[in-house]
Amino acid sequence: APAIGPGHGAREAGGCRRTRPWVVIVSSGARCAPPRAPRPRSPVASAAIPMLGGKAPCIVSVLRAGNGMLDGFLEVLPSAAVGHIGLVRDPSTLAVSEYYFKMPADIAERRAIIVDPMLATGHSAVAAVRRVLECSVGKLKYACLLAAPEGIDALAKAHAVVDSVKVQL
Repeated sequence: APAIGPGHGAREAGGCRRTRPWVVIVSSGARCAPPRAPRPRSPVASAAIPMLGGKAPCIVSVLRAGNGMLDGFLEVLPSAAVGHIGLVRDPSTLAVSEYYFKMPADIAERRAIIVDPMLATGHSAVAAVRRVLECSVGKLKYACLLAAPEGIDALAKAHAVVDSVKVQL
């Protein structure tokens, strides 16, 4: 199971710590699984190491913008499975259509975290969540870096069962 917690951020030259936004998001997003804290023994002492319980989550990238966040999530959760969903919006009608969908075969046994950097109107988010929920995932989170109030409202109205993790409104 993947380890979570501090120490998974990047280091700048000179050893100074720099927090990446996805470290905050992954920490929040990973809480959808019951943690476990095994206490391995060493010759010196034992220590509780927080780890995710169950199967590693599936990180679902909304193409193409979500791929930037996907790399960060995989840096923190290297054993996570990966899925992709491609959505396009018609500029005149704002209708969302899907052009690509690929999930791991065992997605129903995993928690899923949909990643997309921006939640604006919420139309694409609602479509992505609806499509991933069709795969019978256990728990689902939607992670973004920026969120407009309209998008938050649209996602909450359409899918009340989805937790969203946002860095900035």
